[in-house]
Amino acid sequence: MSAPEVLLLKKELQDKLNITNAQLESYIKTGLPYYSLGEQYRFLESEIMKWLESYEQERLESGFLDEKGRTLGEYVTEAIAHSTLRISTVHLNSLKNKGMPYVTVGKKDFFHIQDILDHFRVGDTLQKHEIEEPLKALLGLLTMNVPKETPVLIVDGSYTRPKAGTGIVLVENWEKVTGKSNVHNVKNEKSVTCEYIAVIDALRLIKKRKFTSAVILTDQKHWTKNFSVSIEKAEKPVKGIIQQGNQLWEEMKETVKIRFVEDLTNGKKNPLYKTAHELSRNYKKETIQNLQSR
Repeated sequence: MSAPEVLLLKKELQDKLNITNAQLESYIKTGLPYYSLGEQYRFLESEIMKWLESYEQERLESGFLDEKGRTLGEYVTEAIAHSTLRISTVHLNSLKNKGMPYVTVGKKDFFHIQDILDHFRVGDTLQKHEIEEPLKALLGLLTMNVPKETPVLIVDGSYTRPKAGTGIVLVENWEKVTGKSNVHNVKNEKSVTCEYIAVIDALRLIKKRKFTSAVILTDQKHWTKNFSVSIEKAEKPVKGIIQQGNQLWEEMKETVKIRFVEDLTNGKKNPLYKTAHELSRNYKKETIQNLQSR
């Protein structure tokens, strides 16, 4: 059996990364993982290197501007490009090699749907509603009984003790898709708690954006009938979260509806839900995509 990885002291980590104490403190405030042993910090090098890679990727993405002055907010991820263009990974890679427009930022590729349509267009110019059709198709049953102007939030939660990650994919006007990832420190044995927190994070986002109505989609079907969770039955470390969540739901339940994820086309296999699932495992904030060319 191999020996466990030795924790690094603060000064040792500074030397390895060649950074100042002020830079390290800045990283910690941004979310760098560490262990607090009393009044002393300890670090796992493997965790730090993984976090720094993610941090660098996020920094590159947030600072990206293409030659037309557009940010990544106007691009989509590879998963959304697949579903929008209705092609396989092999076909997508083949088109990239043959000149299809895309950008590489850090270790990820991003795609501007309008640029791709312009590149491959044959015949008359497409109208705006024709560009929106792929996203409308992904929303499935929702487009039949949810007004276009009502925001739709697809959520998912993931749990790796002691961290609960939540992913939210927000769809606005069947045109614009953005994603958000959050992380919470939670000491809890029930994995369903992270799903509950994901809905709470969505409610907070709805309140922050001042939406007058919204629909939240979760993979917990029973919550479509009654979202309130019993505080008495909850484990002690999460009683406060559940109490806050129940209060928030009581405040917003008249304007927010909770639906089952199977209302989406292909349910859990839907790219929008899969993106929410991936975001829940990122443990970092990230803007994902905007399908509408501005």
